Amino acid sequence: EGQPVVQLDLGDRMVIQKPAGWEVDDHPSADDASGLSLTEFLEGQCRGSVPSLLHDVGHNRGFLHRLDVPSSGLLIVARTYQAYYDLRLQLSLGEVARDYLIICH
Repeated sequence: EGQPVVQLDLGDRMVIQKPAGWEVDDHPSADDASGLSLTEFLEGQCRGSVPSLLHDVGHNRGFLHRLDVPSSGLLIVARTYQAYYDLRLQLSLGEVARDYLIICH
């Protein structure tokens, strides 16, 4: 399935390409447990200064949305609380759109 890739890094927010098989949260559910955690991947990307938001479950660890473990796609991740609330506001106002494409084979 591959490794996640940082597609865009703006300092306080990122866009991550999530490959299939990776869990958005580091507490995998029993039926989807893959052992591949995007939270741990992001900790490795932070090079020693892990944002507190990454450990804040109440703020979804900075993830603005989720994709199921078998799915792949782009994820928006906030690194700061200011970026988190800015992105939430943009999503609520429709300034950021989410499109989903399903391919079955």
